Amino acid sequence: MKLADNIPVAFVEFKKTPQDTIRSVVSGEFFVAQSGRAWRPPTDVYETETNLVVRVEIPGVFEDAFSVTFHKNHLRITGSRTDCVPKRTVHQMEINNGPFATDVYIGIPVARDQIQAQYKDGFLVVTLPKSEQ
Repeated sequence: MKLADNIPVAFVEFKKTPQDTIRSVVSGEFFVAQSGRAWRPPTDVYETETNLVVRVEIPGVFEDAFSVTFHKNHLRITGSRTDCVPKRTVHQMEINNGPFATDVYIGIPVARDQIQAQYKDGFLVVTLPKSEQ
């Protein structure tokens, strides 16, 4: 199925508001759900005085169900969230399940050997200490 084939369906299957549907189409979430590809979890990237911090919202994921890699200034977080609720008849589905991935370009020097990741309360926080190099 071509990408364009999904567009009319997106506008017929309104979510909560027309804006939600448009946002879903523009962000690609609608097409990810239709295609089975990896979805992108909400991701914040911010800087403190000493660190660059990447915070990813991925509740319901076991710690051993994702990986964090850093290569050539790119932080990649991948994993999978399983849906543990048996489905009978679906009335509404808005929570993404299955494989997910997010990529963040790191544009400042960081101390690669000091990168830390912590998963707590549904958030994965990756701390990249700034480097003076």
